[in-house]
Amino acid sequence: MSERSTTAVSPLLLDRQTTACFSGHRPEKIPFNIYHQINKETYLSYIYFHIHQAYEQGYRTFLTGMARGFDILAATAVIKYRRRFSVNDKINLVGVSPFLNEIKHLHGKDLFNYNFVKSNCDEMIYLNQEYTKGCFHQRNRFMVDRSSLLICSCIDEKSGTGSTMKYALKKGLTVDNINISDFCDMSDTDYPLPKCGYWIMDTGAKGTVTRVKAAHPFLPVNDTSDKEKMQ
Repeated sequence: MSERSTTAVSPLLLDRQTTACFSGHRPEKIPFNIYHQINKETYLSYIYFHIHQAYEQGYRTFLTGMARGFDILAATAVIKYRRRFSVNDKINLVGVSPFLNEIKHLHGKDLFNYNFVKSNCDEMIYLNQEYTKGCFHQRNRFMVDRSSLLICSCIDEKSGTGSTMKYALKKGLTVDNINISDFCDMSDTDYPLPKCGYWIMDTGAKGTVTRVKAAHPFLPVNDTSDKEKMQ
């Protein structure tokens, strides 16, 4: 993995047409507990399928803002996906952090998951040495300006994710919003079950993904390699 500041041009970010970026809420704004294993795997499976759709459309580089919550989950889904299906075409994962010392503000599971994603990134880009006012918006716009697809999960248009969606639409990007309102029983923060969700089931054939309508969540892929790494 290489690390760089924005003063150097990354060769991975030269083709907007094959680059997608992520934007979504932090755990406090997601209406269910994403640290619960069932919730996390169910949400991951939603994201996983949208990544598969992007891959089928020719996207090969994915940018994550490295924020707690959706960003880290989306990056985790990319890591899982490319271990399964990146056979002939390399799938790149690029982390874009608003400032170098962001990691100092993380603890426990959040720190563990950040380091897991960082260790699996092909490149890490740091926009600033230290925190500056507006650096999170700077990060979001940096990613949008280098992408042609935004995969997001937004339930609050007045949030940072909402602003990123509007900016992406203004810039002409395709916006793919994962509608988490498909989850029912939102008040039950331990076990929200979907009304009519889709999950990814690994059929065992390399490179094939089946879209299955189900009543209960299951693991998006039959992959136990990350269970001890991700928390």
